[in-house]
Amino acid sequence: MLQSRQIRHCFARGLLLRYGCYAAVGAVFIALAEPADAKAFKDDNAVTLLFRDALFKDAENDPNDPSFTVGGNPAFGDDSESWLRAVIENRDKYNGKDAVKLTLDANLTKESGAFISSVAFNLGMNADIDSICRVTGSGCTNQDFNYSPGSIDMANGIKGLDLELLFPTANNSGSDRLDHYDSFSFIISGDKLDFSSFYNFIDINGQDVYSAARLQGYGGSSTIYSAPGPLPLLGIAAAFRTSRRLRRRLTSARLASGRPPAHRPA
Repeated sequence: MLQSRQIRHCFARGLLLRYGCYAAVGAVFIALAEPADAKAFKDDNAVTLLFRDALFKDAENDPNDPSFTVGGNPAFGDDSESWLRAVIENRDKYNGKDAVKLTLDANLTKESGAFISSVAFNLGMNADIDSICRVTGSGCTNQDFNYSPGSIDMANGIKGLDLELLFPTANNSGSDRLDHYDSFSFIISGDKLDFSSFYNFIDINGQDVYSAARLQGYGGSSTIYSAPGPLPLLGIAAAFRTSRRLRRRLTSARLASGRPPAHRPA
């Protein structure tokens, strides 16, 4: 009897170890295989912020829900679920100050009438803003902005950001709103400023937020924002469930293609 129990115990422990290994490998594989889920990321040359999430007044049949305003800008590629993309790169000094180039790309349906009235960022503690100009065909023109570290509040509970770019809200021949597939570029200058200054988040009720923007004009209003991108490490059970779903998807794809299942040696 004792020997039988020991055998069952060893067998059960072996199964746990085996599935634990499967889960760990699955978690790593998933984290590496799904970089498209990143919403904010930094490489050696630039910071990219993707505005994929939205906050709005939540009520039944709420007109503030902006989901239908996401456009099909071909320039977005795999980022087509984002309302807005911000890319920050280093550039040469501007008027003797440290400087970065900020490019804002909109991805909004024209039919919805949606536009972005402001975009706000959280900056590194050492950065200081001196000037912002918008790059045009004839040079660089002054851009309206608000620089008030820790004191810029957006709607829907996002508070405490540092820098806000302001855009026209009127729809007339004299205005240039940030809407549809617009792409605007800016030169931002200041002290101790580089592209990594924009890779900083603020905690909003347990959610890390890098940047937020005000979306209006579609019959409602909302706050879209960029949150951290890398997938968190999954728990063992979650990783195992996900790895099983992944295996089922791979098997279904293989059957649909007419390929035989993978051979397992006896």
